This record gives sequence, C-alpha cells and structure tokens, in this order.
Amino acid sequence: MSSIWSCTGSPDMHWKEIETKGTEKSEYNPGIATDYRFYKFKFIDERIGFLCGTYNNFEVIDKKKLTAIQAEFNKDAVVLMTRDSGHQWVEQGFGKGEIIDFISIGKTLFALRRSYHGRSADRQHSHLHKSYDKGNTWEEIYDTTEAIDEIHFWTAEKGMATMGLRGYNYDSIKFIKTDNGGKTWKKFKIPKAHQTMDFAITNKGVLYFLTEKRTSYMSVNLENDEMQEMPLNLPNLAFSVLLDNRQNLYFVTQNAAKRITLFKKQDAWGDLYPISFPVPGNNINDVWIFDNCFFIIVDNQTGEYYRSENNGKSWQVEKLDQGKIRDIAFFGKNNVWIRTIPGRMLIRK
Repeated sequence: MSSIWSCTGSPDMHWKEIETKGTEKSEYNPGIATDYRFYKFKFIDERIGFLCGTYNNFEVIDKKKLTAIQAEFNKDAVVLMTRDSGHQWVEQGFGKGEIIDFISIGKTLFALRRSYHGRSADRQHSHLHKSYDKGNTWEEIYDTTEAIDEIHFWTAEKGMATMGLRGYNYDSIKFIKTDNGGKTWKKFKIPKAHQTMDFAITNKGVLYFLTEKRTSYMSVNLENDEMQEMPLNLPNLAFSVLLDNRQNLYFVTQNAAKRITLFKKQDAWGDLYPISFPVPGNNINDVWIFDNCFFIIVDNQTGEYYRSENNGKSWQVEKLDQGKIRDIAFFGKNNVWIRTIPGRMLIRK
C-alpha cells in the first residue's frame, strides 16, 4: 500500500503564480477573453517554451457573419514562444490553419500545420515546419494533400507520421516515415496496427504498441523492420504504453475502482514491476516520469501535485490552491508550468 505525506510549510513553498504577457489575445472582447486555442504546451529547457495551436478572430467572424465552415478558413496557425520561463510570450505565424502537433529533438523542432480547403473546408492539407535553432526561425520543408494526424521523430533526421489514427479523416490507418529530416516521406506498413492504437517510440526507433485485444504488445524496429509480439498477463487490461527519459517501458492499467497502476518492464524476460497511483484516474490531468521519479497533476477543486522518488512506495503531495487547470508542461525533474486563469500561470522550479 502506498503512503501519502504532505510537504512541510505553506502550500506555495515550491510554487509561485506569475503573470503571463502575450498568452491571451482577442479583438472581439479585448482584455477579457482569448481567441487562442492551444493543442500543445512544451518546454525544451528551463527557459524556452512553446504554446501551439490556432488564432480565430471572433471579431471578424461576428462582423462578416461567417458560418462554421467559413470560420475554418479564418484560422491562423500560431506558435507562442517564451525565452524567460513563461513571463513573456511572442507570437510566431505559420500561415492559415492550426498547429496540431509539435516535437523537439535537441535544438531541432518540428511543427505540424493543418490547413483547410474546398468550398466546405472538407479537404485538409498538411504542412511540416522545421526549426534548427530552438524555434527562433522556421521554414516549411514539406506539404501534402494528405491529412497527417501526428508526427514522431527519434532523431533529427528519422521520424514517422500517422494518418487515420483513432479514425480521424480516414477509415483506415496509414503510416509514412522519413530518413532526411522530413523533406521526403514514404509509406510503410506495421503488422497488427489498428486505429485505436496508442504507441511510444524509443530514441533508437523501436515502436511499442498494444494489440487490438490488449492481451499482447508489439515491438517494431522502424529502422530494420524487425518485430516481435509478446504476451501481456496483467490483473487488468492495459490501455496505454509509456516511455520515460531513460527509455523504460510502462503499461498503463486501471481497475474497477478507477485506480491506475503502471507496470514497468524490468528486463528482457518481461518481468513487470507495479507502481500504483495514489488517486483515482478520473481525477488525473497529466503524468510525467523522469529519472525514475513520478509526477502527477490532479485536477480537483483546489489542484494537487504528487511526486514519488521510490517507485510509488510513498508519495509527496503539494497543494496548488488552484481550481482551474488548463495546459501543463514539464521539463526535467523539478520544472512544471500550469496555465490557469487567463494571463496567469503556476510554475514550480
């Protein structure tokens, strides 16, 4: 049984609230609301971070009486960047549409943009943007009339992308991969892949995913096409797979009481070590694993932050005193950023 103990001192001993300038913008209702919608929130070091998504000017929509379809053409794809740990944010424009995925490999960053076409916005094109200097400058390196869902890179040159994942846009799943940093792509197949699959890729290009019945998992080497299916014998069916920064593999399960347990793969023989979470899964907003430490953000009436440095045997809890939790970003072992009410952010250093 895991034990839980609270940190000593006041609730804000590790946390502080900061004002964020540039994260809220609206011509329709300035100073009160925001027309930004963000899909990705990521820090690549202790100071440089990104919010990625779209800006939809509701003043224009209202004045021109645009329909929902016409509003799709009005979207501007944006990335907001901070260089001072989240205080000041600067908007970077990428053209029409929205940024739906964002990934970093060292100093190299990739942003996936989706744009809308056709009289009813039913045709979606994909554009890949790349930065070689931590996001200071960008260039569009690839575009296609296919609707790409996600991008995954394990080096600055080698990566894969998905189409039709979870049924989006296509009635079957498709995969493409690149070995020249996203400039060109080729289709390939993954045996036993399915549209609801959840997967993770190591920094060596090995892809892990649960099979459709979730009683086994696949290991697929994307560089040499070697693959293997391995059985899973867990108390409850796994519903997700995770990798930490040390490339340890975890299978995520949940019991009838909504309690989540991670099963950590210990060795090549498949031995699994259970790590139980201290709160029900339906309250958990986000999870981070770094250097064998576990971090959980709980979204309840006041917000809580749990951390364990002994594989879940005991948990430290810190009260956030914040009932509104929006986007969350982690970096390393001690850095957390939480967007809360407009223009405000909680940070932990």
